[in-house]
Amino acid sequence: MAHKFYVLSCLLCLFCGLKTIAQRPFSEGTITYKVTIQGLQSNKIADEGTYTFTFKGDQLKKELRLNSGFQDIIIFDFAKNTVYSLRVAGTKKYAIQLNIDDILNDQRKYENFSLDKTEGNKKIAGLSASKAIISYTESSITSFTLYYTNDWYVNQPVGFERFPKAKFLPLSFTYTTNNGMIMTFEATQITPQPVENAVFRIPTDYKIISHAEYMQLNK
Repeated sequence: MAHKFYVLSCLLCLFCGLKTIAQRPFSEGTITYKVTIQGLQSNKIADEGTYTFTFKGDQLKKELRLNSGFQDIIIFDFAKNTVYSLRVAGTKKYAIQLNIDDILNDQRKYENFSLDKTEGNKKIAGLSASKAIISYTESSITSFTLYYTNDWYVNQPVGFERFPKAKFLPLSFTYTTNNGMIMTFEATQITPQPVENAVFRIPTDYKIISHAEYMQLNK
């Protein structure tokens, strides 16, 4: 009887250990998505490019780069409670100070979502991706299909604004923006590896200004 109890205990420990290994926070490394943009009334692709997330502890860098030349780069430091948006206006380069609380408030409407798993798995960026439907309690937000993995999750509050506090890593999804564009994201490379702190520094040729100052420049 004691032997059976010992075997059962070992199996339970093994199961718990496997479960822990299966879910890991993506705390350092890069995730790159292919991005495709098209109009709501057309199947024609309007633009495409890449969206790269770089993580290191309390730091996060998001880089959207499209073939048209458009780019949007945001650098977060949650320990210092700072966020900067890097913008280029003609020959001028600006690091615009933003408010993290404003960003968190903007994504609150996405917090109450449900993930309903459905049939259909596929490989994305070398990982087995499960299929699900994402629905929101906010009636103005349309449901959409998501492929995800439980192997990883992101702890940072603004990692993926459509999936706040999610205990999964989104691998492929398509949604409609507020201005009627359809955006598709599909992971192409997931690389957990050490990242240099220099990645999150504001380049020396960028001038730091407030958001209010930047808005004045664009009047």
